[in-house]
Amino acid sequence: MVALANTKPTPVKQQSGYANPVLRRRRAIAITLGATLVVGGVATFTATMYPGFARTDHVTVAAPVFTTPPNLALTALPRIGEQTDLVAALPDTVYYWVQTGISGYLGWQHTNEAVEAWNVTYRDGRPASTDPLTPPLEVLMTVGQWSTSAAASAFLRATLADFSDPLATGEVSVGVSTVGSYYLYGPDALSGSDLGTMWWRNGTVVVKITGPISELADFYSAFPL
Repeated sequence: MVALANTKPTPVKQQSGYANPVLRRRRAIAITLGATLVVGGVATFTATMYPGFARTDHVTVAAPVFTTPPNLALTALPRIGEQTDLVAALPDTVYYWVQTGISGYLGWQHTNEAVEAWNVTYRDGRPASTDPLTPPLEVLMTVGQWSTSAAASAFLRATLADFSDPLATGEVSVGVSTVGSYYLYGPDALSGSDLGTMWWRNGTVVVKITGPISELADFYSAFPL
């Protein structure tokens, strides 16, 4: 952790809700019904928030939000080294995604004055159901904390200034307070890739995740930071 002189990061706020009403409704359904089929909310979110990604099949939610699904084939990698408050706030499991590596990231510290920043790998922890030679899906996360919310917001605005229009954007809220915004970007139409990127800010913390575009919104909805 690289401390800034005469500054102290404000505490990380936990997300209790989102300004996007569909995400809030999906989260409430998952908590209430547990491991059930969520058809209406997820289908609506997918059709409206992912132009061109609408699908007609039912979507299965394996477990309530923030609850580890049963029969995970992976266990989280033990944590070693520096354990800051930010690192402690990073969950070992997010839905069926399992933490398989945390390492310090100097890029945002050296060039963007973050107090601390980390790279985290989350791997699909469900048992392989098809070709065992197919690499498991991964979500790659970079998370950093700044000394003030204004500094974190300025970094995110500057970083996204040259990006094309997002597929989805909205406010990140805690109770009735808005603590930041989220932005979802899809792959380049000519790239042939299915990888997307999602960014959000929660107070002094900025998070970037990269992974399969069809998984990012669910990962974001379940992530507590």
